[in-house]
Order: sequence, then structure tokens, then C-alpha cells
Amino acid sequence: EIQDDEFQKFTSRISGFLQNQDFGNETVDSLRRLFLIVSTTKYSQKLEDKLVQLLQTTLYLPKSPKQIQILCSAILREVSFSNDLSLPWDKFRDTRLLSLTFSIVQSQCNQKTTVEEIGQHVVKILEGRLPEDQSARPLLPMLSKVIGSAPLSLNEDQINLISKRMVDWLRYASLQQGVTPATGGFFNPRGKQAVSNRRREKSLKTECCYD
Repeated sequence: EIQDDEFQKFTSRISGFLQNQDFGNETVDSLRRLFLIVSTTKYSQKLEDKLVQLLQTTLYLPKSPKQIQILCSAILREVSFSNDLSLPWDKFRDTRLLSLTFSIVQSQCNQKTTVEEIGQHVVKILEGRLPEDQSARPLLPMLSKVIGSAPLSLNEDQINLISKRMVDWLRYASLQQGVTPATGGFFNPRGKQAVSNRRREKSLKTECCYD
């Protein structure tokens, strides 16, 4: 088991990385190790206030890589009963970040009111049009959990809106929606085109042989 002084040195090093916005491989590896430590030991209660604030800042920093944001969210989920958590979930409409924040809120005790408020925020997002770079997919599990934990928090009009959105999603759903095919993959148009070209060439060669 890691000793207290070693843990303090380790977390201070991570604080330095985050403060300098160093998002390299060493930072990723350190955050992974920190998550393993706090999720399996007593140290989740002992993260310094400075580190908790830096994890929150990094989570919402626009330039933060997705991998870093996911790790920060995972670590913050382990900081139970912390009064230092300040999650500005109502300040943005980014569905992926909202989903990461919701997972942190859910990990805290006595947060039913916040869950209901986030549910209302999600419904407001659904009332409008999402930006082209945003997906509604992260909102689905959030709505499911909101309805499961606070079923009376949505009124009839909101439920009808969600039902309409669900019908639209199912109508236009596709197994390939949002998936970027790998180069040369079976479902890649280029791959199909290459196969068609090879078949065409083979057909031409066969015709030439019979001529």
C-alpha cells in the first residue's frame, strides 16, 4: 500500500501537470494510477482541495483532451461527500460534458434535488436544436436515470416532448450513425469502391481473354 508521504508527493506532481496544462502521456498515466488508488483505497477522502479544484477546472477546460476529461470525471466520482465540488453543469450545453458531470453528481449522497435540476436542464436542451458537433446520445442514459430516481420531476408536456424525441431518434437510427469507419474497412465507401474497381478490372481482363 502506498505510504501517506508518497501519496502526497504523487498528487502534488499531478497538480503541477494540471496547473501547467500538460496533457501528455505522463499526465494520462498519472491520472490513471490516481484513479486506481482512490477507487480501491481510503485516499479518496484525502485529496487536497487544490487538486480537487484543478481536476474540476481541467474537466471543463475547452482544450482538455477527451481522455483527460474522462479520467478527471472518474476521479471526482470517488471524492465522496466533498464540499469542495462545484459543478457548473447549468452553464453549458455540451451533452458529453453534461453526461460526465451527471455521473459525478450521481456518485454523491443526498443529491436528488440536483438530479432533478439536471433533468430539467436536459429537457430544455431537447426543446432546442443541438449544434452539428453535438450528439443527443449521451442524454438518453441521463434521462433514464433521472426518471428512475425522480419519476415525478417531469410534467406531462415534458414527457410528451421526450416521447416525440424518442420517436424521431428511433425513426432515423442507424447502426453506423456517428461511427467513423476505419480506412479500408468493409463499410468504408473507399473500400467498396476499391472492391468494385478490382471486380471491374477482373471482368475486363476476362473479356479480353475471350476476345
